[in-house]
Amino acid sequence: AQVVHGDFNPMNVLVDPAAPTRVAGVIDFGDCVRTRRVNDLAIACAYDLDDDRGPLHRAAELAAAYHRVNPLLDEELALLPDLVATRVATGVALNTFLASLQPGNTDYVLANHPRSFRGLSRLAALSPDEAVSTFTRAAGRN
Repeated sequence: AQVVHGDFNPMNVLVDPAAPTRVAGVIDFGDCVRTRRVNDLAIACAYDLDDDRGPLHRAAELAAAYHRVNPLLDEELALLPDLVATRVATGVALNTFLASLQPGNTDYVLANHPRSFRGLSRLAALSPDEAVSTFTRAAGRN
């Protein structure tokens, strides 16, 4: 366990305009929390489920890069699909609640709902074993 960012999403990660694959900074530390560090990876992966090559294609690439720097335990790899799905579902539930509290801000608060529901549907179409093996392969384990 350690302090983690808690909200790695495209709006909070800044990239270098001259090198768009290079992270230049991170903003918005309001969701920092002490938890298992694999949760930060799961949160980031939750924003990368919309890919024509498969729902976990980009998430697996992200997990592979993460694993090269912070090796993941077998137990973490096994939990990662459920953690990703939980983050997406939590976001949908929370934003639905916030929209009910802020009816004038509904368009903004619910802007990611279609993508989130699409991601959950695509994840649900995978068997649990297939989802775990995708992350396990990404980490270089069979």
